[in-house]
Amino acid sequence: MVKMGDVARDAKVSVATVSKVLNGTGRISDETRQRVLSSAERLGYKPRSVAKRSRSKTVGLVIPSINNPFFPLLASSVETALNESGFNMFLCNTSRREDNELKHIRRLLDRYVDGIILFSPSEKAIEYLRRSKPSNTAVVFIEEPVNAAGRCDSFIRIDNVKGMTEALQYIVSLRHQRIAYITGPLSRACNRERLEIFKNVLGELGVPLAEELILESNFEFEGGYNLGWQLLKHPSPPTAIFTGNDLMAFGVINAAIAQGLRVPEDVSVIGFDDIPQASHFIPSLTTIRQPAKEIGKMAAHLILDKLSGTEIPEKVELPTSLVIRQSTGYCSEQFAKRVILIDETV
Repeated sequence: MVKMGDVARDAKVSVATVSKVLNGTGRISDETRQRVLSSAERLGYKPRSVAKRSRSKTVGLVIPSINNPFFPLLASSVETALNESGFNMFLCNTSRREDNELKHIRRLLDRYVDGIILFSPSEKAIEYLRRSKPSNTAVVFIEEPVNAAGRCDSFIRIDNVKGMTEALQYIVSLRHQRIAYITGPLSRACNRERLEIFKNVLGELGVPLAEELILESNFEFEGGYNLGWQLLKHPSPPTAIFTGNDLMAFGVINAAIAQGLRVPEDVSVIGFDDIPQASHFIPSLTTIRQPAKEIGKMAAHLILDKLSGTEIPEKVELPTSLVIRQSTGYCSEQFAKRVILIDETV
């Protein structure tokens, strides 16, 4: 029978280190943790049943940004639902950096949290969790994992197809044919999905796809401003601009105004999220609403159900809705003629 000492000798570490790795406690380097797990698997080590550890009553929430009001809304909803069940929440902000994401996950596991809720996880984060998290640590993803193959955790997502389709049908009904799209980082699965939907729906609607009007940004206001400026200075500019979130849409609107253009008379702008500021911005923002509070509440309930042993679905999909405000309007004939005129001279 293989013992813990055998694993320690094979991995060239102490028995205490093996115990920490297998129980998910202590500060252990990734390299050591992986070496111990590999030795245990290769030798066929089966740990003896141990008394069930009392719960820490904590759940970690890992989000990409605290600058975007969408995420504080979501976090507040998660915390409220957890508190109602006697759990506390650790909030971790990655600032959209994979190294920060992994650092936070390691720290949460070192704290022996009962569960982790991870927004739009990177492939590295998913792989690390599969390798390193204790079996009794519950995990829920918000947005579908990058690599769905072999997925072992539940996830919540929104209906991107419905949201993007409704928005594009609406903007095309306003006679727009020259449509740009500023996407968020394409390293994330949800952004790649939305871009694919954008292209497919335009094709279905018979609208020409202009690849030069598809740009990738960082989800921040500055990214929307800089790329919005670039798009509007294009020799054949778009008459409508979609953005991957509301902050970038605000940036695009400011860039248009800085160039002496009017929104929506000269260019229409559509965001994504429907953060509270969207209805107060001037002009108020047309956007695709994803329900931040409902997503947070659902994520918390899924974690709590997992921890109680309740069977939960692998996927939960929540609906989006198109919110029409003042930043969109009929394609300006004057602006459209400018686009056509330039196209004909090329």
